Amino acid sequence: MSQNHHTRKLGFLEKYYVCRNVEEYKEDISVTGQYNHHIDEVLLSNALRSLILKNPVFALNIYRDGDLQYDAKMNGDNFTVRPVERIAFSDVVTFKDIDEPFGALELNALSEQVSPVNDTRPLWRLKVYKSSSSKKQYVTFHCDHTFFDGLSAAQFHKDLIVEFGIYSGDAALKFQETLFDYTADKSILPSILDSSDKIVDLYNPSILFSLLAIVQNMLLPKWLSDGFWSLFSTNAEQKPLYTHMPTQKGAKSNQRCVNIKPHDVKRLRAFCKSQGTTLTPYITAIAMYALQETVFPFVSNSQCSFQVDIPINGRRYFPDKAKYTKYGLYAGPFSCKMGPVSKSTGSYDDLKVPINTLTTQLSSSVADKSPFSYVGLLKYVNCWNFLASKIGKTDSRLTLEVSNLGFHLISHDNWSVENLWFNQTNGILNHFCLSLIATESNGLNLLASYLADLDMVQTSLRKLVIDEFMALFTTKLLEHV
Repeated sequence: MSQNHHTRKLGFLEKYYVCRNVEEYKEDISVTGQYNHHIDEVLLSNALRSLILKNPVFALNIYRDGDLQYDAKMNGDNFTVRPVERIAFSDVVTFKDIDEPFGALELNALSEQVSPVNDTRPLWRLKVYKSSSSKKQYVTFHCDHTFFDGLSAAQFHKDLIVEFGIYSGDAALKFQETLFDYTADKSILPSILDSSDKIVDLYNPSILFSLLAIVQNMLLPKWLSDGFWSLFSTNAEQKPLYTHMPTQKGAKSNQRCVNIKPHDVKRLRAFCKSQGTTLTPYITAIAMYALQETVFPFVSNSQCSFQVDIPINGRRYFPDKAKYTKYGLYAGPFSCKMGPVSKSTGSYDDLKVPINTLTTQLSSSVADKSPFSYVGLLKYVNCWNFLASKIGKTDSRLTLEVSNLGFHLISHDNWSVENLWFNQTNGILNHFCLSLIATESNGLNLLASYLADLDMVQTSLRKLVIDEFMALFTTKLLEHV
């Protein structure tokens, strides 16, 4: 039996992600780090045990009280957060030898991983790859989204490397098969933290915002995908949104990886600065252009509008609470509908309108925090009914999500993370997803995730449209700098 300070009910946003987990709408997210020193089971087991005891979020799962038939009826109120009874090293850690450096093969396999709710194990796993060709090791932390957003997954590596620095010099270390045992460790395990919405005042829409949502039909079944975001429409020439296959559970995603070298990242940033924008709007507009030139003609056979989402980091507003917001859910999606990218000149000028629009709208959303108010409206809906309403429809996915975790310098003592990859899948939420993360030594890794059905779509010249997209996208990224 868990003690009172080690148990709590779900926050409203956690309910949404629990629903995504138990109903199989979405897979784990992951951040992989390439470390500069060898990591063995002895070092890793001691580092993980220490990490768990300092951060009880790594000891938690979410347990259903009663039968699953009550999930939707109770909108997740029948779930309780509490520690697992025991974490064995062999239950959460896997070592694997690979021939080539970490890349697309491993990323595509990761896109099918799930850390299930209501399980005897916590909501995360660790995979350690060793490449025979590069002689490098790669540590992947993959996790369910309920307790971890993208920056939380990156934070794991920041905390883990500190533990490596502490334990790597201890010659007397012994392997720890038991990383956590609640009966033995409960007296030293800190209290678990509240859900994110109780730690910070971020997800509380004003009365005016809520009333506007009602007026715009936000509380009807399609409220997230229709009326309200027409307020953020940025192009009067609205074409139908891109659609493909009907939304279904278990839709497989595939990944492509693009690396932008450090000197090219510097060139890109300098160019973006000279144009009064930043990397995220620039990359988003390039992706929009490449999609409409390669994928859309062979899937939709017409011009298409875009619904674009760019998650905003909410931690920026609460620097004084950094200790409590390392892990948890602190992202709000800036979203807007945009018409096709014009092609009047065939030059960078064609991209200026979408780039400037995204830059202005994104800046405004960061300033007024409206994306977080939007997320806060989930308090007023049944997550099970809402997500179920998306199934079987062709128009319930947004077109493109661009999630940029930014630049990370991760080091402690003589340990460092030399390279990073951020990976997430499409699920029932979007058609295309770009996931970005950067390091000083290896530049920017950009993962493009797309629904695997696209691997069956060819151009008139019998080339895969996704290959054509990636070729044009990567060419255009550096064409203007």
